[in-house]
Amino acid sequence: MAKTYLTDKEVTDKLVKEAYDRMKKDVRVAHILIGTPRGSDDTLAAYKKADSLYKVLTAGADFANLAKSVSEDKQSSVNGGDIGFITAMQVVYPFETEAYQTPLGKFSKPVRTLYGYHIIKKLDERAARGEIQVSQIMVGVQKSAGKEGEAKAKARIDSVLAMLKKRREI
Repeated sequence: MAKTYLTDKEVTDKLVKEAYDRMKKDVRVAHILIGTPRGSDDTLAAYKKADSLYKVLTAGADFANLAKSVSEDKQSSVNGGDIGFITAMQVVYPFETEAYQTPLGKFSKPVRTLYGYHIIKKLDERAARGEIQVSQIMVGVQKSAGKEGEAKAKARIDSVLAMLKKRREI
């Protein structure tokens, strides 16, 4: 049965398209985490706590203040739960799915991951920025060359910059 599922072209194609579509957009999210004990199948207490927090949020509580006071993700809780922008395949799949499906400015019902239950708020979305590549040209200067050496290096790097600017105009 697993072999059929894992090699099902329809399922694979759907997941590839989903990932491709998600990679076109970055989403900024905040979350409240109610952790579950590692290795335990008993998640009822954590779910009940997450569900009660969801009800408090639905009644109008401030998400950021609640995240600061109760979230078990200590890194993001100091920022009101804000974890910044994410894109496809950066976080666990259930979290990613909820982050992309939650309407902008709204928060999700509790969603289960291997870390516990999350309530996710979508703060912003933007076109994906993709990967950024940076290059540099550096002219080194020996300390023994003194101010004269620094001046020669600056003159050389300035001439390279002028050449690059001129090439861009062509």
